[in-house]
Amino acid sequence: MALRPTFAEVVGGALAPTPDGTDLVVPIECSTVGPRSGPYVSHPLVLAPDWTATVPHDLDAERVAAEVVGYVTCLEYADRALPAAGCWCRV
Repeated sequence: MALRPTFAEVVGGALAPTPDGTDLVVPIECSTVGPRSGPYVSHPLVLAPDWTATVPHDLDAERVAAEVVGYVTCLEYADRALPAAGCWCRV
């Protein structure tokens, strides 16, 4: 189990990211420099019906990299934004 609950664990499968229960593909801009700082690399973030996020790179490896460089955009989405949305959905 992860140190922080995943969005899927918080929401408990009560809501899907799309009305028809399919994956939601969202283009995001990824950076290791910091919020609102470039350079960015665009890639998709896929939200599955159970709200698990998938990106085209290893988030666990990025957690290690974030300890070195201090910031990774994808982790902001996966570890902060999605769980926060899950808390909002429970209200």
